[in-house]
This record gives sequence, C-alpha cells and structure tokens, in this order.
Amino acid sequence: MSVYESLKNLGVLPTDNVILSYNDTSEVMYNGDYMDQALEDTGMLDRLAGAILETPLYNNNHILNTMREEGYLDEYERGDNNFYNFVRETIEVYYPEHHWIDEELITLDHKRGQVNLSFSFEVPLNLLENNEFHFNGWKLETTKDGVNYSIDV
Repeated sequence: MSVYESLKNLGVLPTDNVILSYNDTSEVMYNGDYMDQALEDTGMLDRLAGAILETPLYNNNHILNTMREEGYLDEYERGDNNFYNFVRETIEVYYPEHHWIDEELITLDHKRGQVNLSFSFEVPLNLLENNEFHFNGWKLETTKDGVNYSIDV
C-alpha cells in the first residue's frame, strides 16, 4: 500500500497537509568542524538535493523557491545537465543561513558527540497521490480531528 493510500485510509483528505521529514545521525569529534564530517557521513546534502529534485516536492518546496528568489540559481547554465550537483553545492553553501538542514549536537564526553541532522517539508497529501518515490527512511506526520498520525516509511 502506498503512503498516500495509508494516510487516506486514516481519513486524511487529499487537501490536508502532511509533514515529510528525514533525519540521520553521525558520531563526531566536535573539537573541529564536525558539521562537514556529519554531512558527509549521513549523505544529507545528497539526500536533500534528491528530495527537492527527484520527488513530487520538485514543484512545491521552499528551498528551490528561496534559491530562485535569492538569485542562487542564476549562475546555472541551462543545458549543462548538472543541475543536481549545482543544487547540492548551493545547499552546502547556504543551508546554515536559511536553516534548510536542522542540526543538534549531543555531547557524549569532552570530545565526542553525536550530530542529529534533519529536514522537512509540509505539503498537501494529494501531492503524493501519483508518485513513484517511496520515501524510504522518511517519517510522515499529520493531524486529523485532533489525532496525531505518524508513519515511518
């Protein structure tokens, strides 16, 4: 059963919003620039670039909209066939400024820690109706009639 069908069976309407989120964790030594290591270990930059370019989120997400509004995509030369890498690099440069990736450092001792990284999108359920992206490893959340629903995919 698809994610769309699962939520619809719970009574969620196609126009109701769902929150799609992805998170991952990396063990780091936090005496230096641990975020570069955490981003590499988790593949978070690739995961986020893929999410906004290769899923139903492509036409409906705040990150690409911000990139367009801020002029970050102006330097991309159409026909280059490398839009994915361009977007990934743009995310890497600007995610701290725009909080596209949330981060939380949990210290384990005086030099070791765990970094939790996540991102999320809020979209209407109907955006997921006819999609082939399976959102493996994602969490989908919504509230219907005062009841919170959560599905780990």
